[in-house]
Parts: sequence; C-alpha cells; structure tokens
Amino acid sequence: MKRVSFKWREGYLVLADNNGELVVEASNSTITFTVREVLVKGLFEGLREYVEGGRGEWKTVYIDLAFPLKGKPKPVDVAFARHVDTYVGGFGLSYTVIEGVGHYITVYPPPGALYDHAIIYDDGIALRTLSRRKVYILEENNTRKIILL
Repeated sequence: MKRVSFKWREGYLVLADNNGELVVEASNSTITFTVREVLVKGLFEGLREYVEGGRGEWKTVYIDLAFPLKGKPKPVDVAFARHVDTYVGGFGLSYTVIEGVGHYITVYPPPGALYDHAIIYDDGIALRTLSRRKVYILEENNTRKIILL
C-alpha cells in the first residue's frame, strides 16, 4: 500500500490507497474518495451546490467541515512540504502551498469517476462535477456519505 504525507498546518495529512479508494487521514477526521462518493468521518458540517459556466454545465459541490483539518504529528512514508504532483493508487494528486494563504491538495480520480476533481482545503472540500449530477447525503455511524449519481 502506497502512502504519502503532505505538510498540513502544524502536522501532516496522510493519503493512502485502500483497495482503489483514496483515504485522507487527519488527526481529527478521515476523508475517503471513491469514483462516485466522498465519505467524511467526524467534521462534516454542511453541503452547498453552485452551478457554473455560461450554459450551466458545471457544478461545484462544497463540503463544509465544522473545524479545519489538523495534521497528524508525524509524517508516514514519503513526505512533501512544497508543491508536488504524484499518484496514490489510481488517484492523481497535486499539492500546492500558497504562502500566507493555505495548503491545497487537488485530487484527480481515475477514469470513469462521477467528478472531474476535488480540492481539499483547510476547512472543506470542493468537488467539481457536471451540473446534471444529483448529490445525496447518507449518515452512518458519525460518517457522512456524499453520493453522486
């Protein structure tokens, strides 16, 4: 299992491949990306949808977190502190640090996914998808499952 760590606030976010899923581990939450779902364990606060584009063909789904993601105290395996593009399993990752603004991880899912990309930022996740996609939320054991159809 390939794992990488990215510098995040005072710690590190750890990203790992788990049987085709991308698991993002913070000290206060776990986020799992599949090709059609995003699971947020712990910090989920709400969901917002915005249709974009001149013809309204794109939609951004904002998954708001109750508190900012906190990094784990120690990195695991390969650790990055500056901009890098890499892969974990079938997911492409682009890590960007904007000094004085924040840290961002862009997640590019494998082909066939129901979203184009996702951006993880301090207190949320933005999913870019086609506007015709329906978004549903299921709650199971302190985990919110955001499903795209």
